[in-house]
Amino acid sequence: MLPRVYLDHNATGPLRAESRAAMLACLERGGGNPSSVHAEGRAARAALEDARRVLAQALGAQAGDVIWTGSATEANNLALKGAAQGPGGHERRRVCASAASHPSALEPVRWLDEHVADLEGFALPVDASGRVERTGLRERLGSDTLVVSVIAANNETGVVEELDALAPIVREAGAWLHVDASQCLGRVSFDVESCQADLVTLSAHKAGGPPGIGALWVRPGVRIAPLVHGGHQERNRRGGTEGVLAAVGFAAAARAAVDELAAEGPRQRALIERLWAGIERELPDAVRVTGPGETLPNTLLTAYPGADGETLLMGLDLEGVAASSGSACTAGSLEPSHVLLAMGIDESVARATLRFSVGPETSEADIDRALSVVPQVVLRARGRS
Repeated sequence: MLPRVYLDHNATGPLRAESRAAMLACLERGGGNPSSVHAEGRAARAALEDARRVLAQALGAQAGDVIWTGSATEANNLALKGAAQGPGGHERRRVCASAASHPSALEPVRWLDEHVADLEGFALPVDASGRVERTGLRERLGSDTLVVSVIAANNETGVVEELDALAPIVREAGAWLHVDASQCLGRVSFDVESCQADLVTLSAHKAGGPPGIGALWVRPGVRIAPLVHGGHQERNRRGGTEGVLAAVGFAAAARAAVDELAAEGPRQRALIERLWAGIERELPDAVRVTGPGETLPNTLLTAYPGADGETLLMGLDLEGVAASSGSACTAGSLEPSHVLLAMGIDESVARATLRFSVGPETSEADIDRALSVVPQVVLRARGRS
């Protein structure tokens, strides 16, 4: 049996060797509750704060401004709900997110609109590339806008938002800019100052860290209310005993991903172009949804008119290739991608997509193995359709 090929890194990256080694070393040292004052507790606290410093360095940030969360989804919720229910939310009563955002940003905005009195939550239109429309953006924002949430690099399309053009418009309105950077670590150059954000969401497992941990960077002076109440952890911003082991793994993965970016970015881009060239050669009517200059170097979103995306995924899986049709958080949904519909892509095309995303361990042999099965899987799927 041929080895499986994993081309779904935007859903989750396999655990990096650096992350595994760091967590094993942490386990061997033992530890206690980082809030305890005894030796074991102090050791756990030291490991936790060292991890916080490492992650902050990867972002060009100060360690004290990083909050550990249970996931990027929690970090997005904390950024949006926490801002709306914090001190600043009493005066400004509008919160919005890009229509191409991940559901973990769009759903909190919708929840705030439905459940918080006198607060309006709405989605910002995007253009055909999936970026927030600049035309009329100033008119949509105003002195009553509290937070504008955008996704730095889209998990489905790989499209990178032009934050340097967007941030000044948000600042002009006096609003806070929240950036979901879950897909950025190790894929594009990213730091909190250059993106001009006030709140930044990060994910561990997208960068090859462990699942079950995320982080939210909060600019000094931005005050948010906690979602999780209980203890005084994370400077009273998120109650609950911190996951020291996961934090250590997250930090190690982030450092490795950032250190490898200069070499891995071009290498992964070359793999993606190799994959697309092969698909285009064998399936001339295949559609490349977003162009190479617009996207993360590791991401290729394709469409195959006349085929069903779920059928394509199952066919690839049976042939030993793991890919995706969009966000892993909406897998199994019968609805087409909200991102592609927001971009104005026809529903029939949106239902016929495959997303391939590569990572540090992906090889040319993996790409060639995928190319040996994609055409036949597409042709079979079209026959069934």
